[in-house]
Amino acid sequence: MPDIARKSCDPDFDDAWRLFTAMHDAPSSSTAQDLVEWLAKCPRHVQAFDDVLTLWALAGGGLIKRVNAAVLDAPCNVQ
Repeated sequence: MPDIARKSCDPDFDDAWRLFTAMHDAPSSSTAQDLVEWLAKCPRHVQAFDDVLTLWALAGGGLIKRVNAAVLDAPCNVQ
């Protein structure tokens, strides 16, 4: 089986992704402050976060975690 693990070449993107998912999955004022401080450190951080937001906008619908059991239990009528 081929190795499909993501091998990052951009630590700024990885940091942006971690901060984004932390804010998305469990928003808090502490995480928001971490994000604001990280963005203020370097213009590359702003670009990396913009890249993450673009990725989420383009593919996010397929990545959303469904946590509502009723949604998971509902029948799916695919035609």
